[in-house]
Order: sequence, then C-alpha cells, then structure tokens
Amino acid sequence: MGDLGIHLWTGQSGQKYRYTVYMFGTVFGPGPANFIYARELRAGHYLPVYIGQTQDLSEPFEDPLALECMRQSRVTHIHVRHSDAR
Repeated sequence: MGDLGIHLWTGQSGQKYRYTVYMFGTVFGPGPANFIYARELRAGHYLPVYIGQTQDLSEPFEDPLALECMRQSRVTHIHVRHSDAR
C-alpha cells in the first residue's frame, strides 16, 4: 500500500515538519521514525490522537492503553517522519 501524500505538522516550537501519510494498518520496513496516529476529520484535515517515536517502525506497536485510545478515537491514518528526514 502506497503513501497518500505529505502533511505538515507544526511542533511546539512553531517549526513545521513534513510527514508522509498512510492508511492505519500499513506495515512498514525497519528503521527509526517519528509517527502520528490521526483521525481524518475531513479531506486533508487530521486530528492527532497519539504521537510517538520508535527505533524500528517495522516492530508491532503493542502499548495496550494507547491502542485502546486509538480504537476509541477511530484512528484512520498514520503519519510517518523517518529519522533521516529533514
């Protein structure tokens, strides 16, 4: 499954970061990354539900409390910024 484009997120500092958008459930190859699980409110507008980072994006996400939060919040997408991205 391919990516769905780029979305800009603004950090607390005001700096903008480019994330690649994928459907929730996409399987990734190995590598470190920041990620945002989000729900699409309308085309191109997302509500962040869970923000995290990992040393290996290919490993399953297994935090039970976070997974329940994502389920209840109806997550639709995952936004990924690989650690080597600018």
